[in-house]
Amino acid sequence: MEILLSDSPHITFIAPSEITPYYNNPRKNEAAIAKVAESIQAFGFQQPIVVDQEHEIIVGHTRYLASLQLNLSELPCIIADLSEEKKRAYRIADNRTGEEAEWDWEALAVEFDQMDL
Repeated sequence: MEILLSDSPHITFIAPSEITPYYNNPRKNEAAIAKVAESIQAFGFQQPIVVDQEHEIIVGHTRYLASLQLNLSELPCIIADLSEEKKRAYRIADNRTGEEAEWDWEALAVEFDQMDL
């Protein structure tokens, strides 16, 4: 199996006005925007948005919308060089893979017990 490795991906900071959401984003993310904005405020922007060469979002629409809500002036992005087919597949895979995971309730309880809330 051949695995694609990006040539030293680096984070580039791009103004939100220079980023274009993908017109046919199949994910409905309105309910998560406020929670993602809270997460960015609490923990910082820990996961960049992935855009193509024209700065169209491949993955990270909810982070982008949360950033607009927070009035951020620059967003951390990785510019990916993917074919149109791979961009479409990545958009779907990025959202779909999280749906396959399940919680380990005992481990989650330990994590909550060790937090100072």
